[in-house]
Amino acid sequence: MEKASGITSINNNSTRNKSSTHQEYYPHIRDAVTVVIPTLNEEEAISHVLQDVMTEGYNHVLVVDGDSKDNTIEIVKNHGIDIVTQKSKGKTGAIKAALEHINTPYFVLIDGDCTYNAKDIKQLFPLVEYNKQVIGARTQGRENISKVNRFGNWGINKIFNLFFNTNLKDVCSGLYMLETNFAKEIPFTTEGFDVEVEISAFAACKGSISETRVDYYPRVGVQKLRPLRDGVKIVSTIFRLGVKHRPLKVLTVTTATMLFFAVLALFTLSIH
Repeated sequence: MEKASGITSINNNSTRNKSSTHQEYYPHIRDAVTVVIPTLNEEEAISHVLQDVMTEGYNHVLVVDGDSKDNTIEIVKNHGIDIVTQKSKGKTGAIKAALEHINTPYFVLIDGDCTYNAKDIKQLFPLVEYNKQVIGARTQGRENISKVNRFGNWGINKIFNLFFNTNLKDVCSGLYMLETNFAKEIPFTTEGFDVEVEISAFAACKGSISETRVDYYPRVGVQKLRPLRDGVKIVSTIFRLGVKHRPLKVLTVTTATMLFFAVLALFTLSIH
């Protein structure tokens, strides 16, 4: 394990080695976690997701619905799972609504589209003692992410790591664990899929953040992410948050980039 600038880096092997020890230390960890599942028209997937979560033995499960027009709400109620309707739009609205109902020290957010399996939630446990946020990095099953999205995620991770002095591989993952009281301190300004980078930026600057490997599966249902539009929005959010939390770093990187291109232009003109 290596620590630098409040960021804990840990590989999957060390995570496995610590898992049993952590569960012996905190045998009732599942009772200290609320599994939060945001939904919007997920009737094809939500039953499978809920079954996975219940099979893993989680007693606190909360579905936050974004005004689904299909049978999502009925399916959730048939499973006997608590469900609330978010007041504001987007994934941020779902998280804010969940925080009003969570009574456990921690919560895990997992997408309701079958892209993650609840069996991987326990992979996050060993790191949560030492970090405010633990991300499930999609290192296995990346073939289930389109090439366009993989390239976009690569660029987003590079920019985020550069501005916030982290070494994350998947800041946009839809599976992560947070300390509840810490999450309630986040001054949310986002609405959509950029909420993940907002949470991670706050954790990197005000607490500590880490990640561990999880599997990623094909999506069930209609994809809601719009790669180009949402990708641009996420990058702009990273820049905005960088200016807010790490202004000197952003200024340095921006100046160095401009200087590089200026020198490149002068060199190109000189050889002609």
